[in-house]
Amino acid sequence: MTGTGWEWSDSGSTSGRMQQVVRTSADGPVQAAHASFMEHAISCSACGYGATRCPRADELAAAWRDAKQ
Repeated sequence: MTGTGWEWSDSGSTSGRMQQVVRTSADGPVQAAHASFMEHAISCSACGYGATRCPRADELAAAWRDAKQ
């Protein structure tokens, strides 16, 4: 997967923040699946912006779980 996305950045002495990152296909299938799930969860109103899961989020979570195996 190539493109941009958001990742949590723990900067040590502060509480951390989300930062935009560039993704490449070298990130691997597990990271790509996780990124797809997280990007959906934080942007989907049906998911409550991460509070619950809609059917699409369930599909993305299953893809992430399968990629880890």
